[in-house]
Amino acid sequence: MSKSRIAVVVIVIAAVAAVVYFKSRDARTVTVKGNTPAVAAAPARVQPAAPTPAAQRASVIALVDPREEGETHGCGAIIHLVREAKQQGVQVVELAPGSDSPLVKQHRILVNPTVLVVDANGQERARFEGEDGATIKAIEQELQKQKERARS
Repeated sequence: MSKSRIAVVVIVIAAVAAVVYFKSRDARTVTVKGNTPAVAAAPARVQPAAPTPAAQRASVIALVDPREEGETHGCGAIIHLVREAKQQGVQVVELAPGSDSPLVKQHRILVNPTVLVVDANGQERARFEGEDGATIKAIEQELQKQKERARS
């Protein structure tokens, strides 16, 4: 193997390692153990802001591809769940891939789709990435909690 090929392999490995490191650092991701999704805890990354009366409940940030809105599975199912929660009083911010919203950088949103639940101070309480069945079920359960809180 030539030196240039070895150099390319080393660079690729280093890049992959960097992405994995930054992706896993302080991230809360859904893990599936058997049939039970669990959300890993993570320390807060956001400076607390003074909550306003309208921001007393947790809100949802969803990075989803609006082109998949009509789909009945995957990202389309997530869009449906998030919009249903919004109609029932949950504060929702919907972002499209490639968005230049500061929320993308602030919460290190790298995967499409991603659904975050944040408290009134902007601290992440739950993170769901991907569109497999277990993740969608976990999103559905979390959004149900948020809808119940919005009603109270």
